[in-house]
Amino acid sequence: MKIIAIAPCWNEALLLPFYLRHYERFCDHIVVYDNESSDGSMDILLAHPKVELRKLQTGNEYDENSIIALKTAAYQEQRGKADWVIVGDVDELLWHRDMASFLAGCKGRGENLIRTEAYEMVSETSPNSDRQIWEQITQGIPNPRYSKRCCFAPDLNVVWALGCHSASVTPAPRESGQVLPLLHFKFVGREYAKARYAALDARRSKAMRDSALGIHWAVGPGGVDRQFDLLLAQAKELSFLANPPQSSSPPSAAP
Repeated sequence: MKIIAIAPCWNEALLLPFYLRHYERFCDHIVVYDNESSDGSMDILLAHPKVELRKLQTGNEYDENSIIALKTAAYQEQRGKADWVIVGDVDELLWHRDMASFLAGCKGRGENLIRTEAYEMVSETSPNSDRQIWEQITQGIPNPRYSKRCCFAPDLNVVWALGCHSASVTPAPRESGQVLPLLHFKFVGREYAKARYAALDARRSKAMRDSALGIHWAVGPGGVDRQFDLLLAQAKELSFLANPPQSSSPPSAAP
């Protein structure tokens, strides 16, 4: 059985080592499209033995339609090659104690689309060790908006809406009986989140600005503070992360 992870990347030097450390445990191959990073992300990607680095040129701006087109072409390329694709972003981790066995069981039952339940993870401080990020940041709250259709057999036709928060799937999929957590690590350090929001807002394409897409990035430092305070007040320890299996050896790109 072959599992492929696919993600775009722009200036993700903080989270990339954790994305790679998580998915290297059970993925055979990791395809990452670097979108003109300038923070050392490409060096991290080039150093990892499972990564295939591809480049995405967009004139140093972020355009949601380009990202969706890229993700669509990337998973379709895996038809006839992979049993499963996991298509997401660097700050999103699909979690199971034994993902390879779980997906093998799903395939054996004829299931071809994994149901997800998203959690917004939160921490005042950023991760900074060679452990899994979900061993360090273990508090979060459910966020149904991010429960994406991100893990599926690539022979399905998945058509994402803007943001990839929803999608139509044909032919009718056989969804997994079990729902897997999809951990979203956006609020991992208050100052990091403020800087990240400002950088993403500044990089929005004209088409996105004209359509008010990505407007949530324009809240400013005060808006990020308010979101952080609300998340911290509501966040709970996620019990399924307790006593996880031992981490694999850190990759060569570990911080």
